[in-house]
Amino acid sequence: MGLIRMALAELSGLLRSTKVLILCLFLIFVNIQVIDPLHGVSRDMNGNLSILEPFIAISNSGIILLVLPLLYIVMMADYPREGGVQYFVRVRSSLRAWITEQILFSFFASVIVVTVVVLGSMLLSAGFVDLSPRYSDALMRYSEVFPEKAGGYIDSLFPAQFYNQTTAVGSFLYSVSVWILFYNMLSLINITMSFYLHKIAGIIINCVLVIAGAISSNIQWIFPLPHVVLYMHYEEYAAIPKISPAWSYLYFISFNVILIIICLAFAKKGKKI
Repeated sequence: MGLIRMALAELSGLLRSTKVLILCLFLIFVNIQVIDPLHGVSRDMNGNLSILEPFIAISNSGIILLVLPLLYIVMMADYPREGGVQYFVRVRSSLRAWITEQILFSFFASVIVVTVVVLGSMLLSAGFVDLSPRYSDALMRYSEVFPEKAGGYIDSLFPAQFYNQTTAVGSFLYSVSVWILFYNMLSLINITMSFYLHKIAGIIINCVLVIAGAISSNIQWIFPLPHVVLYMHYEEYAAIPKISPAWSYLYFISFNVILIIICLAFAKKGKKI
């Protein structure tokens, strides 16, 4: 419980810092990039969207999938912190305990960021969504009613793979859980590199992983970003996925576990610093 309290205290410090403004600015960007177009769909179709659909759209928008991880890297750039109260924490506890606290903090931070985006998407779209757990008729029939807009921006947010291969609840839960695993992995890379090399190395590696995942094609599944995008796992009509979402879960869980083991290996039992 002591480690959890320390991790929560560190998280509280993050939430009280000016870095929270990054998330606020991001939500403004989300409102312009995703929420307003979805609101337009609701007006044009004279019908509500599902409360789950705004976050599904956010989690599959190409520009947001590139911007949010980079903003998260900026937010976590100076972690693990070594100055201020952290000096006294490290003096009074073992190195292993301090590293464990940093690992817990990285997980809590990823959960908070994803939670803010989920709740933000629901609040920003509150005026035109209902509590339906299914894909809305407004979105499913939008291209049919407005054929001139077929293949446009809305279809890029909700390609046919969603309606043919997934459910709204399944897409939502997949995106939430994989986003958390993805951002936790970015944090753990930063922490690991700060122990063995330098924080700058962690930032560079994270940026390379994000950007390479956005631009790669033939080897895209080597990088984490394509695993986050659920519709990329499926063909438009074929029932058998190109790659099972279960493999994406395994991808992130494996990397997270390996990074945690490497972090803990840095500490010698009982060592004081």
